[in-house]
Amino acid sequence: MKVVGIVAEYNPFHSGHAYHLQEAKRRTGADFAVVVMSPDFVQRGEPAVSDKYARTKMALLNGADLVLELPVCYAAGSAEYFAQGAVSVLDGLGVVDVLSFGCEDTGYENSGRSTKWDTGAKAGRKDNFKENQKTDPEKTDSGLFWEIAGILNAEPETFRKSLRARLACGLSFPKAREAALLEYLESREDPFLSQILPEHFLEKPNNILAVEYCRAILRLQSSMEILPVARTGGGYHEEQMNGRFCSAAALRKAVLSGESSSIWQYIPENLYGIYEEVLAHPLTADDFRPVLMQQLLTAKSFDHIQDISADLSDRICNLRFRCIGKTYEELVEFLAAKQLTKARIRRALLHLILGIGADQTERFRQNGCVYYARMLGFRRDASPLLHEIKKNSSLPLLSKNADAAHHLDPIEREMLSRDFEASHLYRGIRTLKYGTPFRSEYEMSPVVI
Repeated sequence: MKVVGIVAEYNPFHSGHAYHLQEAKRRTGADFAVVVMSPDFVQRGEPAVSDKYARTKMALLNGADLVLELPVCYAAGSAEYFAQGAVSVLDGLGVVDVLSFGCEDTGYENSGRSTKWDTGAKAGRKDNFKENQKTDPEKTDSGLFWEIAGILNAEPETFRKSLRARLACGLSFPKAREAALLEYLESREDPFLSQILPEHFLEKPNNILAVEYCRAILRLQSSMEILPVARTGGGYHEEQMNGRFCSAAALRKAVLSGESSSIWQYIPENLYGIYEEVLAHPLTADDFRPVLMQQLLTAKSFDHIQDISADLSDRICNLRFRCIGKTYEELVEFLAAKQLTKARIRRALLHLILGIGADQTERFRQNGCVYYARMLGFRRDASPLLHEIKKNSSLPLLSKNADAAHHLDPIEREMLSRDFEASHLYRGIRTLKYGTPFRSEYEMSPVVI
């Protein structure tokens, strides 16, 4: 049995996601695809447009065989935390052979020099570059991701000094890290990588996640290989609908603005019925402003919250009363600064809404990272996959929410409680906004197709 793993948000699910699932299974020859999916809140620091069970059903109808939930403390975290949590789930299952991901740059195809990276590079051997004439246009070279991941994990002193210097000059972390990496690569005896590194490689969202997946695989000493799949169509932040595939950002904009007539060509036909429900009850970050306002007005400080440093805490405290009445996006713009990206502010505000503490998340990371694989849904014909997971997994496979806590230790129950509380808040806000029936996590069961 061969299994491919995918980390996703599907916010919302579209034809490009279906293409990736199909291509990942086809190119790897996988019998099954396991998806680790963000829950009701996503990495960009916002609520998902539709709830996790609707997105699970969409994935299962278009190539996924099993969908597992990424714990919310990682789902709303930085790229490093997000990747570490997701890869830990996949690795813990004991059955995933390949991790496939979409990315802006897939290798050296534009470098003018055909190159092949031996898979031994993952173990840290850096003498495996080999000249290789490419004959299959579908093949991508994963060496660039492994090499950069290895450098970032090792943090050579020259790289560290360069990074600190650029941060001190006021650059944001993504720009500072990109510049420090390029300087380090150029300083080596063989500067080949600096010559082929695509421009702004570590400033592109999916490339960043791809490298972080590789860093997590290396840290875990996992045997998983990787399969990069080039993104096609609209870019990650592109909000215009054009080409064969559009971005999730463009779909979100259309869904939230009520311009649904333009979305159907970018959605698999078998999801039209589910999308009618999505269009009827979408949620936005603005819907959670009352919760945020309560925190801003009552908390004495904020540096105990994940992604909120002492400096950012002071900034929020000083500006808190001027935040009242602003939209969520206006708040993000208002609190952002030269070294504080909008993405960082969004995650910080979401962690404040959800009450995710920095000490708690670090304690989770230091004690095994993830403690369970929580099922959101599966296909009935995936029973051989479930059998292999139960036989090989180092993580308990949780399928009954009402009984889940009985199988966990105190720290494990603490993580699960965070997941439940976040989903209850999401569902509660939706009920208040639309009058939809409220169902707790204890009443929910995995989606079965």
